[in-house]
Amino acid sequence: MVYASIIYFSVLVAILIGCIIVGKGTKTELASEITGLLVMAVVVVIAYWAFLLSGRERLGLLCLGIYDVGLYFLAAMMYRYTCMFTGYAPQVKYLNFFVWLAGIIDMVAMLLNVLGEYLFVISPVYREDGSFLTWKIQYSMPYYIHIICCYTIVIFSIMTLAKKIAGSPHIYRKKYMIMLCAYILIVFLRMFMYLFEWKYDWSILIIVFLGIVVSYFNNYSVPKKLLQNVLYSVSENTSSLIVCFDNYNKCTYVNEGARKLLGVEKDDLKAFEDKFVPYINICARKQVDYDITDEIFTVDGEEKTILIEYQSVIDDMNKYLGCFFKMEDRTEEIRRFELEKYKATHDSLTNIYNREAFFEVVEKGIKENPDTDYCLINTNIKEFKLVNDLFGSKTGDMILVKMAEELNTLCEGDKSVVARIYGDRFAVLIPADEFDEDKAVTGIRNVEQIMKACNYKLRIVLGVYVIADREESVQSMYDKACMAIERNKDEYINGIVYYDDSIMEKALHEKFVVSEFENAIENNEVEIYIQAQVNNEREVIGGEALVRWAHPEYGVLLPGQFIEELERTGLIYKLDMYVWELAAKKLYEWNRRGITDKYISVNISAKDFYYMDIYRAFTGLVRKYNINPHNLKLEITETVLMHDLEVHLDVLGRLRKFGFNIEIDDFGSGYSSLGMLKEIKADILKIDMIFLRETENKLRSRTILEAIISMTKQLGMRVVTEGVETEEQYEGLKKMGCDYYQGYLFSKPISVAEFEEKYLY
Repeated sequence: MVYASIIYFSVLVAILIGCIIVGKGTKTELASEITGLLVMAVVVVIAYWAFLLSGRERLGLLCLGIYDVGLYFLAAMMYRYTCMFTGYAPQVKYLNFFVWLAGIIDMVAMLLNVLGEYLFVISPVYREDGSFLTWKIQYSMPYYIHIICCYTIVIFSIMTLAKKIAGSPHIYRKKYMIMLCAYILIVFLRMFMYLFEWKYDWSILIIVFLGIVVSYFNNYSVPKKLLQNVLYSVSENTSSLIVCFDNYNKCTYVNEGARKLLGVEKDDLKAFEDKFVPYINICARKQVDYDITDEIFTVDGEEKTILIEYQSVIDDMNKYLGCFFKMEDRTEEIRRFELEKYKATHDSLTNIYNREAFFEVVEKGIKENPDTDYCLINTNIKEFKLVNDLFGSKTGDMILVKMAEELNTLCEGDKSVVARIYGDRFAVLIPADEFDEDKAVTGIRNVEQIMKACNYKLRIVLGVYVIADREESVQSMYDKACMAIERNKDEYINGIVYYDDSIMEKALHEKFVVSEFENAIENNEVEIYIQAQVNNEREVIGGEALVRWAHPEYGVLLPGQFIEELERTGLIYKLDMYVWELAAKKLYEWNRRGITDKYISVNISAKDFYYMDIYRAFTGLVRKYNINPHNLKLEITETVLMHDLEVHLDVLGRLRKFGFNIEIDDFGSGYSSLGMLKEIKADILKIDMIFLRETENKLRSRTILEAIISMTKQLGMRVVTEGVETEEQYEGLKKMGCDYYQGYLFSKPISVAEFEEKYLY
């Protein structure tokens, strides 16, 4: 019997000690509490074992007292553990204090019982052969206070667990139910022991067994299953799509979202292995633990773009445990992105590239095809704004859409690019060997035909730049194609004009003129020359003011070197105002010297009417310098009068009424109109030198010239002919009735000082 009990209790103690050792590896606060419980259980088991084997009364009383105190403290520690386990520890802080205080009192009482035997007494029980069998215990009333305290603590533990179970989610209840069942089982077992006066306390065995179960379920099984349940719940309800694999590349888990996304049946894990194992093998070869990429999957005939995030799982020994994939369906996001990208790079009306995208694609295309020669083409629909004003924006849009279609037809190769830059401006990049001029002209004509029914002549021009320098910016290339159109307005051949270096030279020259013109005015570099005009007696009666630019670096610049540039940039009015001022000032000086019968004629440009008040400007000069307006003759070309005729006639009429002589300049060189000559009231008609040039139709020219002079006389105007270079011309004009003459026969344009010295002083 002794040897059997030794083995029995040794096994129990060994099991408890084993649980303690294993529990030490779990680094949690609850694990340390369980370890304390197991240690106390060891004390209880050893104390009861010693009680049973003790052969002396006093030793038996001591061991039984330690056993009872151990049971109390075991119940107290279980209560403390329960409070921490359920999260109610802070709420019962003061109750714990009284529990442990009662335990200390109970421990003192048990020790005193060894001396006084007022709680319980023991008496030996012998076998028939007279050998010691066990102890018989008799309890007195004060002992039941100890019993009540123990059961009160257990009831507190049961109530705490019941409260927690009632307020916990389903997946968390299991771990609390195990503890509750353990408490209830111990209570009932102890009750049976007292009611039926068992000879031995078999609850010791239950306490050890439940200690093992509680230790296992709380440290290992329940946390693991709870974690699995939580992870399952999270995986099923998260927006992310989860697929898990073990270390043998077997699919172990797929949440519902992943199944639906990839269109796989619920139990068909093999389908996921077919899709993902190749990717796992690639990551293994690369030796990467994390990767993210976009993959295209075809589901029910529809392509889906899915973001796949790969993560391997390793343990604390760096051993591969498996991996999981987190997926996100980005199909709609990609579609929205592509749509936004398309809108950002394409023109909304014509659905071709816009300016920014065109420049980017052209730059990339030229770099990627170094052996391909390219042309960059710019288009211009002449007076397109007028089309919108006359026929509405709907018609204008129709023209633009048709233009885009024709350009796309022209550019059928994969190396060509078409774009709408802005308004009616389109641009094309096309390999030089693919550019078909005839096809381009046909396309232009097809667009122009849209307005045929409206009897409106639509005119479209293409500027072509054959790219010579591949390193220059696309903007520069485009500008050159534009310059081909702007610089050669009257040199179109079938609506196509090519850029050449002379265009750039003109552009650079214009930049030079514009940048230095203001300084030239301020520094008095601009001067007037005068070309004398004579009467039939060859007397100098005045002269025409012609401008010269005395540039400090390039010498004297003639009007042909800067007038056109100033007209194109709108600066001509500043030059004219400056020349008028010089002429008026010079007339003032002549008046002071007593020369009042000589005049200076000055030119008025078409843009002067738009940039200033002509009437106020000239009358202001007359008043400022106190000169006779008759001596400041105003020359205006017939082309100036082609637009806003009524407005111009009103201004010229008021000037004429003020006392100025109005002279129509270059008559016969441009859009000569007898109807206009009928409307305008001028004093002098200046015939262009074109009629004096050598020609095969000399007789016809003479006949026309005679008719013009005769008609002018009949209209009450005098006639000036410029470009007279020979005596024969002079004599012939004199016989026709010409009044005044200007040309190299009499004088070239000379400086004011030379004119004064030669003809005035």
